[in-house]
Amino acid sequence: MVVLSEPDSSSSSRIPHDDFPPAFLWIPAILGTWVFQALGLAVFSKHALCVLLILLGLHVYVLRSHMSPPYVLMTGLGFTVVLILTIPEGNRQAIIAVEQLLEAAECADIVVKAEEQASANVLHNSSPVKSRNGWFTARHSHYSTTDLAISDIPSLQHLERTLADERIFPLLADRYGVSADALKVLDMFVVKYDENGQQRLQPHRDKGQLTFNIALSSGEAYRGGGTRFVYFNRTVNTKQGQVMLHPAALLHEGIAITQGTRYILVGHVQVTAAPHGTWFPTWGYAASCFQILNSGRHVEGGCTGARGVASEIAHDGESNLCFTIASAVLVNYFLQKSKPKTE
Repeated sequence: MVVLSEPDSSSSSRIPHDDFPPAFLWIPAILGTWVFQALGLAVFSKHALCVLLILLGLHVYVLRSHMSPPYVLMTGLGFTVVLILTIPEGNRQAIIAVEQLLEAAECADIVVKAEEQASANVLHNSSPVKSRNGWFTARHSHYSTTDLAISDIPSLQHLERTLADERIFPLLADRYGVSADALKVLDMFVVKYDENGQQRLQPHRDKGQLTFNIALSSGEAYRGGGTRFVYFNRTVNTKQGQVMLHPAALLHEGIAITQGTRYILVGHVQVTAAPHGTWFPTWGYAASCFQILNSGRHVEGGCTGARGVASEIAHDGESNLCFTIASAVLVNYFLQKSKPKTE
Protein backbone atom coordinates (compact mmCIF):
# COMPACT_ATOMS: atom_id res chain seq x y z
CA MET A 1 0.00 0.00 0.00
CA VAL A 2 1.27 3.45 -0.89
CA VAL A 3 0.78 6.03 1.84
CA LEU A 4 0.40 9.60 0.66
CA SER A 5 1.58 12.22 3.13
CA GLU A 6 -0.25 15.49 3.60
CA PRO A 7 1.56 18.51 2.13
CA ASP A 8 3.11 20.92 4.58
CA SER A 9 0.98 23.99 4.09
CA SER A 10 3.33 26.15 6.10
CA SER A 11 6.32 25.37 3.88
CA SER A 12 4.39 25.66 0.60
CA SER A 13 3.28 29.18 1.38
CA ARG A 14 6.72 30.34 2.35
CA ILE A 15 8.88 31.93 -0.35
CA PRO A 16 12.58 31.00 -0.08
CA HIS A 17 13.94 34.53 -0.37
CA ASP A 18 17.48 33.40 0.41
CA ASP A 19 17.47 31.22 -2.70
CA PHE A 20 16.76 34.19 -4.97
CA PRO A 21 17.49 37.65 -3.54
CA PRO A 22 16.38 39.81 -6.48
CA ALA A 23 17.54 42.99 -4.77
CA PHE A 24 21.09 42.31 -5.86
CA LEU A 25 19.98 42.14 -9.49
CA TRP A 26 19.53 45.91 -9.38
CA ILE A 27 23.23 46.63 -8.92
CA PRO A 28 24.30 45.19 -12.30
CA ALA A 29 21.05 46.46 -13.80
CA ILE A 30 21.77 50.09 -12.87
CA LEU A 31 25.35 49.69 -14.07
CA GLY A 32 23.91 48.24 -17.27
CA THR A 33 21.75 51.33 -17.69
CA TRP A 34 24.83 53.56 -17.51
CA VAL A 35 26.64 51.35 -20.02
CA PHE A 36 23.73 51.57 -22.47
CA GLN A 37 23.68 55.35 -22.10
CA ALA A 38 27.44 55.53 -22.65
CA LEU A 39 27.05 53.48 -25.82
CA GLY A 40 24.36 55.84 -27.06
CA LEU A 41 21.48 53.37 -26.73
CA ALA A 42 19.42 56.02 -24.96
CA VAL A 43 15.98 54.83 -26.10
CA PHE A 44 16.58 51.31 -24.84
CA SER A 45 18.26 52.35 -21.62
CA LYS A 46 15.71 54.94 -20.62
CA HIS A 47 12.56 53.07 -21.52
CA ALA A 48 12.76 49.35 -22.18
CA LEU A 49 15.37 48.61 -19.52
CA CYS A 50 13.64 50.75 -16.90
CA VAL A 51 10.30 49.08 -17.53
CA LEU A 52 11.96 45.68 -17.31
CA LEU A 53 13.65 46.53 -14.02
CA ILE A 54 10.49 48.00 -12.50
CA LEU A 55 8.44 44.94 -13.39
CA LEU A 56 11.16 42.64 -12.11
CA GLY A 57 11.44 44.45 -8.80
CA LEU A 58 7.72 44.80 -8.17
CA HIS A 59 6.78 41.28 -9.23
CA VAL A 60 9.64 39.18 -7.94
CA TYR A 61 10.38 41.05 -4.73
CA VAL A 62 7.47 43.21 -3.65
CA LEU A 63 4.63 40.83 -4.47
CA ARG A 64 6.43 37.71 -3.30
CA SER A 65 7.37 39.30 0.00
CA HIS A 66 3.80 40.56 0.46
CA MET A 67 4.97 44.15 0.92
CA SER A 68 2.85 47.13 0.09
CA PRO A 69 4.06 48.65 -3.24
CA PRO A 70 3.24 52.21 -2.05
CA TYR A 71 5.38 51.61 1.05
CA VAL A 72 8.29 50.39 -1.04
CA LEU A 73 7.98 53.33 -3.48
CA MET A 74 7.86 55.88 -0.66
CA THR A 75 10.94 54.31 0.94
CA GLY A 76 12.87 54.58 -2.31
CA LEU A 77 11.67 58.11 -3.04
CA GLY A 78 12.70 59.22 0.44
CA PHE A 79 16.12 57.66 -0.02
CA THR A 80 16.54 59.43 -3.37
CA VAL A 81 15.57 62.85 -1.99
CA VAL A 82 17.82 62.44 1.04
CA LEU A 83 20.74 61.55 -1.21
CA ILE A 84 20.18 64.65 -3.35
CA LEU A 85 19.79 66.88 -0.30
CA THR A 86 23.11 65.66 1.13
CA ILE A 87 25.04 66.94 -1.89
CA PRO A 88 27.83 69.18 -0.52
CA GLU A 89 27.29 72.93 -0.43
CA GLY A 90 30.03 73.40 -3.02
CA ASN A 91 27.86 71.59 -5.55
CA ARG A 92 24.74 73.60 -4.82
CA GLN A 93 26.21 76.90 -5.97
CA ALA A 94 26.16 77.10 -9.77
CA ILE A 95 28.62 79.72 -11.03
CA ILE A 96 28.00 80.97 -14.57
CA ALA A 97 30.80 83.25 -15.71
CA VAL A 98 31.15 85.38 -18.84
CA GLU A 99 34.55 86.74 -19.93
CA GLN A 100 35.84 88.56 -23.01
CA LEU A 101 38.26 86.18 -24.72
CA LEU A 102 38.64 86.52 -28.51
CA GLU A 103 38.87 89.38 -30.94
CA ALA A 104 36.36 89.61 -33.80
CA ALA A 105 39.06 88.65 -36.32
CA GLU A 106 39.90 85.49 -34.35
CA CYS A 107 36.23 84.50 -34.29
CA ALA A 108 35.85 85.10 -38.02
CA ASP A 109 38.94 83.00 -38.74
CA ILE A 110 37.52 80.02 -36.84
CA VAL A 111 34.20 80.27 -38.71
CA VAL A 112 35.91 80.54 -42.11
CA LYS A 113 38.12 77.52 -41.47
CA ALA A 114 35.20 75.46 -40.20
CA GLU A 115 33.16 76.26 -43.32
CA GLU A 116 36.18 75.46 -45.50
CA GLN A 117 36.41 72.04 -43.85
CA ALA A 118 32.67 71.46 -44.38
CA SER A 119 33.08 72.31 -48.07
CA ALA A 120 36.02 69.91 -48.28
CA ASN A 121 33.90 67.19 -46.69
CA VAL A 122 31.29 67.65 -49.41
CA LEU A 123 33.89 67.84 -52.18
CA HIS A 124 35.70 64.67 -51.10
CA ASN A 125 32.53 62.93 -49.94
CA SER A 126 34.18 62.41 -46.57
CA SER A 127 31.27 63.43 -44.36
CA PRO A 128 29.19 60.71 -42.68
CA VAL A 129 25.74 59.65 -43.81
CA LYS A 130 24.10 61.87 -41.20
CA SER A 131 25.39 65.25 -42.30
CA ARG A 132 24.20 68.48 -43.83
CA ASN A 133 26.38 70.44 -46.23
CA GLY A 134 29.50 68.83 -44.78
CA TRP A 135 28.52 69.49 -41.15
CA PHE A 136 27.95 66.44 -38.94
CA THR A 137 24.43 66.13 -37.51
CA ALA A 138 24.77 62.99 -35.38
CA ARG A 139 28.27 63.08 -33.96
CA HIS A 140 26.89 62.91 -30.44
CA SER A 141 24.75 59.91 -29.49
CA HIS A 142 21.98 62.09 -28.06
CA TYR A 143 21.30 65.84 -27.98
CA SER A 144 23.24 66.15 -31.21
CA THR A 145 24.27 69.46 -32.69
CA THR A 146 25.16 70.40 -36.25
CA ASP A 147 28.89 70.60 -35.68
CA LEU A 148 32.48 69.84 -36.62
CA ALA A 149 35.00 68.55 -34.10
CA ILE A 150 38.16 70.61 -33.81
CA SER A 151 40.10 67.37 -34.19
CA ASP A 152 38.55 66.98 -37.66
CA ILE A 153 39.67 70.43 -38.82
CA PRO A 154 43.46 70.29 -39.36
CA SER A 155 43.81 74.07 -39.59
CA LEU A 156 42.18 74.48 -36.14
CA GLN A 157 43.65 71.56 -34.22
CA HIS A 158 46.11 73.92 -32.53
CA LEU A 159 43.20 75.51 -30.62
CA GLU A 160 43.16 72.74 -28.04
CA ARG A 161 46.60 73.96 -26.96
CA THR A 162 46.67 77.66 -27.84
CA LEU A 163 43.09 78.40 -26.81
CA ALA A 164 41.94 75.78 -24.31
CA ASP A 165 45.16 75.06 -22.43
CA GLU A 166 46.70 78.53 -22.51
CA ARG A 167 43.70 80.89 -22.32
CA ILE A 168 40.56 79.09 -21.10
CA PHE A 169 41.97 76.73 -18.48
CA PRO A 170 43.37 79.63 -16.39
CA LEU A 171 39.88 81.19 -16.38
CA LEU A 172 38.29 77.91 -15.30
CA ALA A 173 40.92 77.46 -12.61
CA ASP A 174 40.26 80.94 -11.24
CA ARG A 175 36.47 80.75 -11.29
CA TYR A 176 36.06 77.20 -9.94
CA GLY A 177 39.07 76.90 -7.65
CA VAL A 178 40.75 74.03 -9.47
CA SER A 179 44.26 73.55 -10.78
CA ALA A 180 44.70 74.20 -14.49
CA ASP A 181 46.88 71.07 -14.57
CA ALA A 182 43.82 69.03 -13.50
CA LEU A 183 41.81 70.06 -16.58
CA LYS A 184 41.50 68.07 -19.79
CA VAL A 185 39.45 68.68 -22.96
CA LEU A 186 37.09 65.79 -23.66
CA ASP A 187 35.46 67.31 -26.73
CA MET A 188 35.85 70.62 -28.56
CA PHE A 189 33.71 71.51 -31.54
CA VAL A 190 32.22 74.31 -33.64
CA VAL A 191 28.40 74.37 -33.64
CA LYS A 192 26.29 75.89 -36.41
CA TYR A 193 22.73 77.07 -35.74
CA ASP A 194 20.87 77.99 -38.91
CA GLU A 195 17.34 79.24 -39.53
CA ASN A 196 17.08 76.65 -42.32
CA GLY A 197 18.73 73.85 -40.33
CA GLN A 198 19.14 73.21 -36.61
CA GLN A 199 17.70 76.17 -34.79
CA ARG A 200 17.86 75.09 -31.15
CA LEU A 201 19.01 72.38 -28.74
CA GLN A 202 16.70 70.86 -26.15
CA PRO A 203 17.54 70.81 -22.39
CA HIS A 204 20.60 68.66 -21.75
CA ARG A 205 23.80 68.23 -19.78
CA ASP A 206 27.33 68.08 -21.12
CA LYS A 207 30.12 65.58 -20.73
CA GLY A 208 32.75 66.16 -18.08
CA GLN A 209 32.48 68.61 -15.19
CA LEU A 210 32.90 72.04 -16.82
CA THR A 211 31.83 73.61 -20.12
CA PHE A 212 33.04 76.60 -22.09
CA ASN A 213 30.98 78.21 -24.86
CA ILE A 214 32.47 80.93 -27.09
CA ALA A 215 30.24 83.16 -29.25
CA LEU A 216 31.81 83.36 -32.73
CA SER A 217 29.07 85.33 -34.53
CA SER A 218 28.27 89.00 -34.21
CA GLY A 219 24.83 90.02 -33.00
CA GLU A 220 23.94 91.33 -36.46
CA ALA A 221 24.34 87.86 -38.01
CA TYR A 222 21.30 86.29 -36.34
CA ARG A 223 18.19 86.88 -34.26
CA GLY A 224 17.20 84.94 -31.16
CA GLY A 225 19.58 82.45 -29.58
CA GLY A 226 21.18 82.35 -26.15
CA THR A 227 21.62 79.72 -23.44
CA ARG A 228 18.81 79.15 -20.98
CA PHE A 229 19.52 77.52 -17.61
CA VAL A 230 16.41 75.55 -16.86
CA TYR A 231 16.53 75.40 -13.04
CA PHE A 232 16.74 79.16 -12.70
CA ASN A 233 14.84 80.19 -15.84
CA ARG A 234 17.69 82.54 -16.79
CA THR A 235 18.92 83.11 -20.34
CA VAL A 236 22.48 84.29 -20.90
CA ASN A 237 23.32 86.02 -24.19
CA THR A 238 26.99 86.45 -25.03
CA LYS A 239 28.57 88.89 -27.46
CA GLN A 240 31.04 87.94 -30.16
CA GLY A 241 34.32 86.82 -28.63
CA GLN A 242 32.91 86.29 -25.15
CA VAL A 243 33.21 82.90 -23.45
CA MET A 244 30.62 81.53 -21.04
CA LEU A 245 31.75 79.06 -18.37
CA HIS A 246 29.38 76.82 -16.40
CA PRO A 247 29.16 73.41 -14.68
CA ALA A 248 28.56 70.71 -17.26
CA ALA A 249 25.81 68.99 -15.24
CA LEU A 250 23.77 72.18 -14.99
CA LEU A 251 20.67 71.59 -17.10
CA HIS A 252 20.62 74.05 -20.02
CA GLU A 253 19.25 74.49 -23.53
CA GLY A 254 20.07 76.40 -26.68
CA ILE A 255 17.33 78.94 -27.43
CA ALA A 256 16.12 78.88 -31.04
CA ILE A 257 17.40 81.42 -33.52
CA THR A 258 14.70 82.97 -35.70
CA GLN A 259 16.87 84.46 -38.42
CA GLY A 260 20.39 84.12 -39.80
CA THR A 261 23.24 81.83 -38.72
CA ARG A 262 24.93 81.56 -35.35
CA TYR A 263 28.29 79.86 -34.70
CA ILE A 264 29.68 78.91 -31.29
CA LEU A 265 32.77 77.02 -30.14
CA VAL A 266 32.00 74.56 -27.32
CA GLY A 267 34.33 72.58 -25.09
CA HIS A 268 33.58 69.83 -22.56
CA VAL A 269 36.24 69.69 -19.86
CA GLN A 270 37.11 66.94 -17.42
CA VAL A 271 38.32 67.80 -13.91
CA THR A 272 40.62 65.17 -12.46
CA ALA A 273 40.95 66.76 -9.01
CA ALA A 274 38.77 69.31 -7.23
CA PRO A 275 38.75 71.30 -3.99
CA HIS A 276 37.97 69.51 -0.75
CA GLY A 277 34.28 69.44 0.14
CA THR A 278 32.81 69.05 -3.34
CA TRP A 279 31.70 66.12 -5.43
CA PHE A 280 33.21 67.48 -8.63
CA PRO A 281 31.67 64.79 -10.88
CA THR A 282 28.26 66.26 -10.02
CA TRP A 283 28.96 70.00 -10.14
CA GLY A 284 25.71 71.76 -10.98
CA TYR A 285 23.52 68.70 -10.40
CA ALA A 286 20.38 69.69 -8.47
CA ALA A 287 21.90 73.13 -7.85
CA SER A 288 19.62 75.36 -5.78
CA CYS A 289 21.51 78.67 -6.06
CA PHE A 290 23.28 80.49 -8.86
CA GLN A 291 25.61 83.39 -9.55
CA ILE A 292 26.12 85.08 -12.91
CA LEU A 293 29.45 86.87 -13.23
CA ASN A 294 30.55 89.17 -16.04
CA SER A 295 34.30 89.88 -16.12
CA GLY A 296 34.44 88.89 -12.47
CA ARG A 297 31.64 91.24 -11.40
CA HIS A 298 28.46 89.90 -9.85
CA VAL A 299 25.54 90.54 -12.20
CA GLU A 300 22.73 88.41 -10.83
CA GLY A 301 22.12 85.62 -8.36
CA GLY A 302 19.48 83.86 -6.34
CA CYS A 303 18.18 80.58 -4.99
CA THR A 304 15.28 78.43 -6.10
CA GLY A 305 14.74 76.34 -2.97
CA ALA A 306 13.42 72.91 -3.90
CA ARG A 307 12.73 73.81 -7.54
CA GLY A 308 16.17 72.63 -8.64
CA VAL A 309 15.65 69.23 -7.05
CA ALA A 310 12.14 68.99 -8.52
CA SER A 311 13.43 69.91 -11.98
CA GLU A 312 16.15 67.30 -11.65
CA ILE A 313 13.71 64.55 -10.73
CA ALA A 314 11.26 65.57 -13.47
CA HIS A 315 13.86 65.81 -16.26
CA ASP A 316 15.36 62.40 -15.50
CA GLY A 317 12.04 60.78 -14.71
CA GLU A 318 12.76 57.28 -15.99
CA SER A 319 16.27 57.08 -14.54
CA ASN A 320 15.15 58.41 -11.17
CA LEU A 321 12.20 56.03 -11.08
CA CYS A 322 14.62 53.16 -11.64
CA PHE A 323 16.89 54.47 -8.90
CA THR A 324 13.95 54.99 -6.54
CA ILE A 325 12.69 51.44 -6.90
CA ALA A 326 16.20 50.01 -6.78
CA SER A 327 16.83 51.87 -3.52
CA ALA A 328 13.54 50.67 -2.10
CA VAL A 329 14.23 47.05 -2.98
CA LEU A 330 17.72 47.15 -1.48
CA VAL A 331 16.65 48.92 1.72
CA ASN A 332 13.69 46.63 2.31
CA TYR A 333 15.71 43.54 1.48
CA PHE A 334 18.28 44.34 4.15
CA LEU A 335 15.54 45.28 6.62
CA GLN A 336 13.95 41.90 6.02
CA LYS A 337 17.28 40.12 6.41
CA SER A 338 17.91 41.92 9.70
CA LYS A 339 14.67 40.65 11.25
CA PRO A 340 15.10 37.73 13.65
CA LYS A 341 13.97 34.44 12.16
CA THR A 342 10.93 32.80 13.71
CA GLU A 343 10.45 29.07 13.91
